[in-house]
Amino acid sequence: MAYYEQKSKNSYKIVVSMGYDSNGKHRRVSKTVKLPENMSASKRQKELNTLCVLFQQEVENGLYLDGSTFAEFAEKWLADYAEKNLAPTTLVSYKIILNRILPVIGHITLSKLQPHHLIQFYNSLDEEGARLDGRFTPTKHLTKYLEPLKLSHIIKTTGISSKTCRRLKIGMATNYSTAQKLCNTYKLDFNRMFKGNSEKKLTRKTIRNHHIVIHSILSTAVDWNIIINNPAERAKPQKINKSKAKYYNDKQVANMLNALRSEPLMYMTMIYLAIDIGLREGELTGLKWEDINFDLRS
Repeated sequence: MAYYEQKSKNSYKIVVSMGYDSNGKHRRVSKTVKLPENMSASKRQKELNTLCVLFQQEVENGLYLDGSTFAEFAEKWLADYAEKNLAPTTLVSYKIILNRILPVIGHITLSKLQPHHLIQFYNSLDEEGARLDGRFTPTKHLTKYLEPLKLSHIIKTTGISSKTCRRLKIGMATNYSTAQKLCNTYKLDFNRMFKGNSEKKLTRKTIRNHHIVIHSILSTAVDWNIIINNPAERAKPQKINKSKAKYYNDKQVANMLNALRSEPLMYMTMIYLAIDIGLREGELTGLKWEDINFDLRS
């Protein structure tokens, strides 16, 4: 239920409760309104009551986003922007990346998200164990939480298979997708409930892709007048290490062409084209007769 608090003579703060977050902290959103000085007490009371009702409706219908967390806005961004504007393959990759982003910064409200939050996140991705293709073992906090729950209840509420649920209850490892599904269902802190045992590191390019997703979401928040500026503009991930290009030297090319003499003409042609023009495999295999200009011999 919404209520108001007087801040000054004609200024009031309207507050709406949004329940509790994953850490059990009471979340509230508010906005400040100003009323005309010449309003009577009865009209002022009536106007404030009306504003409380309207503001609560905005919050409940997802129309008021100023107090939204990054996770809440990301969900609306996916539905209202990404689903309608991104290519299917791009959308899938963004959703996979969000599975790694939201457990870390999803709880932070947009207005409080700062560059240092993002820099800390990018640095954590550069550490061992940041990949999601490893195994995730339940901690003692999760086994304690699951202990009183019946197996049938876990299966029904999470949609996880009975075999996997049995393994989780006795503390056996699972994959990231299952661990995330369990935590989302019961509103649990992923990092507190599971310990990853992957020793692989993310590449700098993959980390930059996380930055691209965050930047895109926050840019939309700026466009929609939810936040004034984009903190991702001032938080850059570490530079990508450029690998030195590998290529054949003159002797290696001569040996390869010499070996091609006994091969079918089709393969000889493909290799000669690749060497002479620099075509990649996909470009070579995609060539058609109409791509060749016999008059200009090109």
